[in-house]
Amino acid sequence: MNTAEKIDNIPTKRALVQTAVKLFRVHGYKQTTIAEIAKSAGFHVQTFYRHFSAKEDVIAENWRIHYEMFQEYFNARGSLTTIAIWRRFVKDNAEAATKDGLQYDSWTSLPVLTAECQMYQDQYRQLLTDGIAQDMDVNSKNDLRPSLIACMLFDGNSMAVRKWTGKKTIEKEYVESLLAVIDQTQAFFNELV
Repeated sequence: MNTAEKIDNIPTKRALVQTAVKLFRVHGYKQTTIAEIAKSAGFHVQTFYRHFSAKEDVIAENWRIHYEMFQEYFNARGSLTTIAIWRRFVKDNAEAATKDGLQYDSWTSLPVLTAECQMYQDQYRQLLTDGIAQDMDVNSKNDLRPSLIACMLFDGNSMAVRKWTGKKTIEKEYVESLLAVIDQTQAFFNELV
Protein backbone atom coordinates (compact mmCIF):
# COMPACT_ATOMS: atom_id res chain seq x y z
CA MET A 1 0.00 0.00 0.00
CA ASN A 2 1.43 3.39 -0.95
CA THR A 3 1.48 6.48 1.27
CA ALA A 4 -1.43 8.16 -0.53
CA GLU A 5 -3.66 5.17 0.18
CA LYS A 6 -2.69 5.22 3.86
CA ILE A 7 -3.36 8.94 4.14
CA ASP A 8 -6.81 8.58 2.62
CA ASN A 9 -7.72 5.72 4.93
CA ILE A 10 -11.52 6.05 5.01
CA PRO A 11 -12.12 4.08 8.25
CA THR A 12 -9.59 6.27 10.08
CA LYS A 13 -11.13 9.45 8.70
CA ARG A 14 -14.62 8.30 9.62
CA ALA A 15 -13.49 7.31 13.13
CA LEU A 16 -12.05 10.79 13.61
CA VAL A 17 -15.33 12.37 12.44
CA GLN A 18 -17.50 10.17 14.66
CA THR A 19 -15.29 10.79 17.68
CA ALA A 20 -15.18 14.54 17.04
CA VAL A 21 -18.96 14.79 16.75
CA LYS A 22 -19.41 12.94 20.06
CA LEU A 23 -16.86 15.18 21.78
CA PHE A 24 -18.49 18.30 20.35
CA ARG A 25 -21.82 17.15 21.77
CA VAL A 26 -20.35 16.52 25.22
CA HIS A 27 -17.78 19.29 25.66
CA GLY A 28 -18.74 21.79 23.00
CA TYR A 29 -17.14 22.56 19.68
CA LYS A 30 -14.89 25.36 20.91
CA GLN A 31 -13.78 23.50 24.02
CA THR A 32 -12.82 20.30 22.19
CA THR A 33 -9.22 20.21 21.01
CA ILE A 34 -7.76 18.41 18.02
CA ALA A 35 -5.49 16.49 20.40
CA GLU A 36 -8.56 15.26 22.33
CA ILE A 37 -10.22 14.14 19.10
CA ALA A 38 -7.18 12.20 17.96
CA LYS A 39 -6.54 10.61 21.38
CA SER A 40 -10.20 9.65 21.90
CA ALA A 41 -10.27 8.04 18.45
CA GLY A 42 -7.11 6.11 19.30
CA PHE A 43 -4.74 8.01 17.02
CA HIS A 44 -1.84 10.39 17.27
CA VAL A 45 -2.58 14.06 16.56
CA GLN A 46 -0.49 13.79 13.35
CA THR A 47 -3.03 11.28 12.05
CA PHE A 48 -5.71 13.93 12.47
CA TYR A 49 -3.65 16.39 10.43
CA ARG A 50 -3.14 13.83 7.64
CA HIS A 51 -6.89 13.92 7.10
CA PHE A 52 -7.95 17.40 8.23
CA SER A 53 -6.33 20.79 8.60
CA ALA A 54 -8.76 22.03 11.27
CA LYS A 55 -11.88 21.13 13.26
CA GLU A 56 -13.99 22.97 10.67
CA ASP A 57 -12.92 20.33 8.12
CA VAL A 58 -14.31 17.60 10.38
CA ILE A 59 -17.72 19.31 10.41
CA ALA A 60 -17.64 19.64 6.62
CA GLU A 61 -16.73 15.95 6.32
CA ASN A 62 -19.66 15.04 8.56
CA TRP A 63 -21.98 17.07 6.30
CA ARG A 64 -20.51 15.29 3.25
CA ILE A 65 -21.00 11.83 4.78
CA HIS A 66 -24.63 12.54 5.64
CA TYR A 67 -25.34 14.11 2.25
CA GLU A 68 -23.97 10.99 0.52
CA MET A 69 -26.18 8.87 2.79
CA PHE A 70 -29.19 10.90 1.67
CA GLN A 71 -28.17 10.46 -1.98
CA GLU A 72 -28.20 6.70 -1.41
CA TYR A 73 -31.70 6.86 0.10
CA PHE A 74 -32.83 9.11 -2.75
CA ASN A 75 -31.38 6.92 -5.50
CA ALA A 76 -32.98 3.79 -3.99
CA ARG A 77 -36.41 5.41 -3.48
CA GLY A 78 -38.18 3.39 -6.16
CA SER A 79 -41.84 4.44 -6.23
CA LEU A 80 -41.64 6.43 -2.99
CA THR A 81 -42.07 10.18 -3.19
CA THR A 82 -39.20 12.48 -2.35
CA ILE A 83 -40.97 13.60 0.81
CA ALA A 84 -41.49 9.99 1.89
CA ILE A 85 -37.81 9.18 1.39
CA TRP A 86 -36.77 12.39 3.21
CA ARG A 87 -39.02 11.31 6.11
CA ARG A 88 -37.35 7.89 6.23
CA PHE A 89 -33.87 9.46 6.10
CA VAL A 90 -34.65 11.97 8.87
CA LYS A 91 -36.27 9.28 11.06
CA ASP A 92 -33.36 6.86 10.66
CA ASN A 93 -30.77 9.56 11.40
CA ALA A 94 -32.70 10.99 14.35
CA GLU A 95 -32.99 7.54 15.90
CA ALA A 96 -29.28 6.89 15.35
CA ALA A 97 -28.36 10.28 16.82
CA THR A 98 -30.23 9.62 20.05
CA LYS A 99 -28.98 6.09 20.69
CA ASP A 100 -25.97 7.27 22.71
CA GLY A 101 -28.01 9.70 24.82
CA LEU A 102 -25.65 12.59 24.09
CA GLN A 103 -26.80 16.10 23.30
CA TYR A 104 -25.34 19.45 22.37
CA ASP A 105 -25.05 21.07 25.77
CA SER A 106 -25.58 24.67 24.63
CA TRP A 107 -25.56 27.00 21.65
CA THR A 108 -21.86 27.56 22.26
CA SER A 109 -21.18 23.91 21.53
CA LEU A 110 -22.40 24.28 17.95
CA PRO A 111 -19.76 25.04 15.31
CA VAL A 112 -19.96 27.93 12.89
CA LEU A 113 -20.70 26.55 9.45
CA THR A 114 -18.06 27.03 6.81
CA ALA A 115 -18.72 27.71 3.14
CA GLU A 116 -18.16 24.01 2.46
CA CYS A 117 -20.84 23.04 5.00
CA GLN A 118 -23.23 25.53 3.43
CA MET A 119 -22.45 24.02 0.02
CA TYR A 120 -23.64 20.62 1.32
CA GLN A 121 -26.79 22.22 2.73
CA ASP A 122 -27.46 23.72 -0.72
CA GLN A 123 -26.92 20.28 -2.28
CA TYR A 124 -29.52 18.77 0.07
CA ARG A 125 -31.99 21.49 -0.91
CA GLN A 126 -31.24 21.00 -4.62
CA LEU A 127 -31.67 17.22 -4.50
CA LEU A 128 -34.94 17.66 -2.61
CA THR A 129 -36.04 20.31 -5.13
CA ASP A 130 -35.22 18.07 -8.11
CA GLY A 131 -37.05 15.10 -6.61
CA ILE A 132 -40.12 17.12 -5.63
CA ALA A 133 -40.22 18.66 -9.11
CA GLN A 134 -40.20 15.15 -10.58
CA ASP A 135 -42.95 14.08 -8.19
CA MET A 136 -45.03 17.13 -9.18
CA ASP A 137 -44.16 16.73 -12.87
CA VAL A 138 -42.98 20.35 -13.13
CA ASN A 139 -39.79 22.09 -14.16
CA SER A 140 -38.13 23.59 -11.08
CA LYS A 141 -36.46 26.24 -13.25
CA ASN A 142 -39.89 27.71 -14.11
CA ASP A 143 -41.82 26.76 -10.96
CA LEU A 144 -40.63 27.82 -7.50
CA ARG A 145 -42.93 25.48 -5.55
CA PRO A 146 -40.52 22.50 -5.45
CA SER A 147 -37.74 24.75 -4.15
CA LEU A 148 -40.03 26.31 -1.54
CA ILE A 149 -41.13 22.87 -0.33
CA ALA A 150 -37.51 21.66 -0.23
CA CYS A 151 -36.48 24.67 1.84
CA MET A 152 -39.37 24.15 4.24
CA LEU A 153 -38.35 20.52 4.70
CA PHE A 154 -34.60 21.00 5.07
CA ASP A 155 -34.59 24.26 7.00
CA GLY A 156 -37.60 23.28 9.09
CA ASN A 157 -35.82 20.11 10.16
CA SER A 158 -32.62 22.05 10.85
CA MET A 159 -34.56 24.44 13.06
CA ALA A 160 -36.26 21.56 14.88
CA VAL A 161 -32.85 20.00 15.61
CA ARG A 162 -31.51 23.29 16.99
CA LYS A 163 -34.49 23.58 19.34
CA TRP A 164 -33.16 20.53 21.17
CA THR A 165 -29.82 22.19 21.91
CA GLY A 166 -29.22 22.22 25.65
CA LYS A 167 -32.18 19.93 26.36
CA LYS A 168 -32.25 16.30 27.36
CA THR A 169 -32.83 14.52 24.08
CA ILE A 170 -35.57 11.93 24.51
CA GLU A 171 -35.53 9.71 21.44
CA LYS A 172 -39.27 9.43 20.90
CA GLU A 173 -39.97 13.15 21.37
CA TYR A 174 -36.94 14.16 19.32
CA VAL A 175 -37.87 11.92 16.39
CA GLU A 176 -41.53 13.01 16.57
CA SER A 177 -40.56 16.70 16.51
CA LEU A 178 -38.52 16.21 13.34
CA LEU A 179 -41.17 14.12 11.63
CA ALA A 180 -43.84 16.70 12.53
CA VAL A 181 -42.02 19.25 10.36
CA ILE A 182 -42.22 16.88 7.40
CA ASP A 183 -45.81 15.85 8.03
CA GLN A 184 -46.98 19.46 8.44
CA THR A 185 -45.11 20.56 5.31
CA GLN A 186 -46.66 17.70 3.36
CA ALA A 187 -50.13 18.51 4.69
CA PHE A 188 -49.67 22.16 3.74
CA PHE A 189 -48.74 21.22 0.18
CA ASN A 190 -50.81 18.04 0.02
CA GLU A 191 -52.71 19.00 -3.10
CA LEU A 192 -49.41 19.62 -4.93
CA VAL A 193 -47.24 16.69 -3.91
